[in-house]
Amino acid sequence: MRIIIIGAGRLGRALGILWKNQHEIVFFDRDEKVAQEAATELGVAAVAAKEQLPEEAIVVLAVPGPVAAQALNTLAKLERPYAVLSVATALSRKQLDVATEEPLRSLGVKIVGQADHMAQGEHPVIVIDQGPEKLVALAKELFSSVGKTCVGVADVVTEINRIATQAALEAAVHIESTLRHKLDVCDPAVIQSAISQVAAGTLRSYAEGDLGPFARDIVRQLKKHSEGTA
Repeated sequence: MRIIIIGAGRLGRALGILWKNQHEIVFFDRDEKVAQEAATELGVAAVAAKEQLPEEAIVVLAVPGPVAAQALNTLAKLERPYAVLSVATALSRKQLDVATEEPLRSLGVKIVGQADHMAQGEHPVIVIDQGPEKLVALAKELFSSVGKTCVGVADVVTEINRIATQAALEAAVHIESTLRHKLDVCDPAVIQSAISQVAAGTLRSYAEGDLGPFARDIVRQLKKHSEGTA
């Protein structure tokens, strides 16, 4: 397939890394320098102007919500019947539908995962919006190489990612504050290691069901306390 990735940030680059050996990739970004840097890094193509975009291609929007709406408006002016798959987590199904003008066809595809981890070969869960059969099939075919796909209400991913991100950051801030103020730990390297190695590693082990005895005992205590206060 020929794929136009609009947005050469972390997510756009991660998708480019995963697809570059299977598909023909073309980057386009409102910052021409960023698009060219991504293309050079991955050994793929980039264009500087919308008029230079290939006429026959699948478009993947890998930009923030407000920018995605602007990009759709730009694409519509080209009057090409692009199939557009939006991975913008903050762009709702309603907003995507409103921003999509003829002759474009669009579908939301939202990723429960992080771009950096994807680029390293980890496989997230990808929720594809319900929609026209051909668009859904296209999205499943394209994103099956990225992670595990399922069809449902993609907007729920926005809340899933928000909850997970907020909880993780609350834990990180709590760890840093506790180490500094209760244990008088001031070495940034120690604090960083506690968060990035111990905390992050424990979260991963919990998610994968691979905790050690000490951590499993803590989980039992936490769940018992949670049940008692529910």
